[in-house]
Amino acid sequence: MRESLRERGASLVELIAAVAVLIILAGIILPSAFKVKELREKSMTRERLEVLDAALVAYYRDHGRFPTVAEGLAALIADPGSGRWNGPYLRAAETGYLALEDAGGGTVTYSVSSGQVTLSSPTFPDVTRTIGAGRIEAEWVERAEEELMVLSSMAEFYRKTNGSYPISVAVMLGDSVGKDLATDPWGKAYQIDTSQQIPWSLGPDKTANTSDDIYPVGYDPSTIPPPQPPPVATMMRTAMATA
Repeated sequence: MRESLRERGASLVELIAAVAVLIILAGIILPSAFKVKELREKSMTRERLEVLDAALVAYYRDHGRFPTVAEGLAALIADPGSGRWNGPYLRAAETGYLALEDAGGGTVTYSVSSGQVTLSSPTFPDVTRTIGAGRIEAEWVERAEEELMVLSSMAEFYRKTNGSYPISVAVMLGDSVGKDLATDPWGKAYQIDTSQQIPWSLGPDKTANTSDDIYPVGYDPSTIPPPQPPPVATMMRTAMATA
């Protein structure tokens, strides 16, 4: 009997020790698990704000402005009656984001001030995204300059092949893979100045002969090459086609 009581006592101590260990482990593991969950949800929320960022940039391209606070982010899916809407600006797979909820279930906050948009997560106050019109325009100017450098090289190759400068970017590109280069970041067709032998962009104001017109980096009118006669092969093809 005494031996049995000892065994029971030992078993009780072991049970208490095991429970204590489990409590300690729970105190260590559970906070870590919650932290991992929070980090994952924060990452998902940042991804959602990035998707909205891209959609807002596309909206800005068509309208020259961001949606008003009254229009809100719903303007990215349904036409608010702006007259220039070319949406939806989110793909079908992304429309779930327009429940406008962050990964924690809070509704994303949208604010506009001085041409700048701020997207905020109510669940994670430190997760925000700011989109400035100035940032967009600067990036687009840089992109236009880069594309114009490519178009300049293509136009020079066209001139050497055909003996004259192309009359338009569309004619030069034809059905080639590079036909996506036909329009500038503001959605307007790139222009060709045949007398100056240079492609150029109307720039942010989408108006010709203004101070924001964009030319290839390093463009120098004094280096314009003179027109050259087309290669003999081109002349023969032309003669055969007109015969």
